[in-house]
Amino acid sequence: MSYIELKDICFSYGDIIALRHASLSVEKGEIVMITGPNGCGKSTLLNIMTGLIYPEYGEYNFEGIAINNRYLNDKKAAKLFHKKVGYIFQNSEVQLFCGNVFDEVAFGPMQMGLCDEEVKKRVTDCLTLLNITQLKERVPYHLSGGEKKKVAIASILAVDPDVLILDEPLSGLDRASKDSIIELLKMLHGSGKTIIVSTHDELLINGIDARIVVMDEEHKII
Repeated sequence: MSYIELKDICFSYGDIIALRHASLSVEKGEIVMITGPNGCGKSTLLNIMTGLIYPEYGEYNFEGIAINNRYLNDKKAAKLFHKKVGYIFQNSEVQLFCGNVFDEVAFGPMQMGLCDEEVKKRVTDCLTLLNITQLKERVPYHLSGGEKKKVAIASILAVDPDVLILDEPLSGLDRASKDSIIELLKMLHGSGKTIIVSTHDELLINGIDARIVVMDEEHKII
């Protein structure tokens, strides 16, 4: 069985179909880009992989375990799953809620129960990795789009997930910020992270050697 496996997934929002019998397998350490027209179901597919919503039909397995409502209602199981799978939303602002950048990045490790010294080390390492140490005292709400995206990524990386799932990570960014995120994704993939990205940005598609998964207007993986 694959590391991540979706089998015959269907999902709809009321009468609006979002996914129609979608199947996808991802191996550990792989980088996969999901592309297709707006409204084809890319974000819905990612939301299922991160456990935010559950398939109406079909199965989602992670490391051979069925990820469903029953499994994630177990607090211990849910905590382990969300430590392993990190999600960066298309709109970074929905992930930013603390008073300053340092506290934002520290929030996840603190929830894991790590000691203060380890939390500080993780925050410092992640801020340095994304070259945003100078922002640590800034209020996230006042940052630029590219800075917010980097803070959101840093806050997820501080938990050290095995899988990174990103929804349109280059959306709304300038060219310099896009190039920076692309290089970061390459580095993270090189370090062994499994990365799944939804995108329609040709700069990202052409900038990283990845397996491309295409969805169509019928909400299917083709």
